[in-house]
Amino acid sequence: MLSTNEILLPKGRKDEDECLKAAALRETYEETGYSATILPLNTPTHATNRTGDGEHEEPIAVTQRVKNGVLKIIFWYAARVNSQEVPKQGTQQEGEDFESIWLDCTQGLAALTFNDDREVAQLAINAAFGPHRGHEFITTSPPTTA
Repeated sequence: MLSTNEILLPKGRKDEDECLKAAALRETYEETGYSATILPLNTPTHATNRTGDGEHEEPIAVTQRVKNGVLKIIFWYAARVNSQEVPKQGTQQEGEDFESIWLDCTQGLAALTFNDDREVAQLAINAAFGPHRGHEFITTSPPTTA
């Protein structure tokens, strides 16, 4: 799909009648082959708290990008995946050619192509683990050609 060596977080378009959270999980699975679950976080949100506790599964950020005159609004979720799991093959849609790579947080933040991806990843890391960066996260990249 990409002709560059961009390193980015999984994301994509939601299907009609699909909720944003389900779209985030589906897109992560399609692009990486890993089944993810939303990570409940105790972070500020404007959503009404119906459970009484501080944790929620709301988006951790919303960003906007304009590409070729088209506005893209991205709702970001923190999710968890088992890094020891073997990813399922054949989950990508036609025209997608991503390779999943695991990086520790420091390497991942430095490697991400887009500034807003880095900012969102830092928000998720801080919300999940505090300022400590000793954990891994997954990114997607076009495969390297030899």
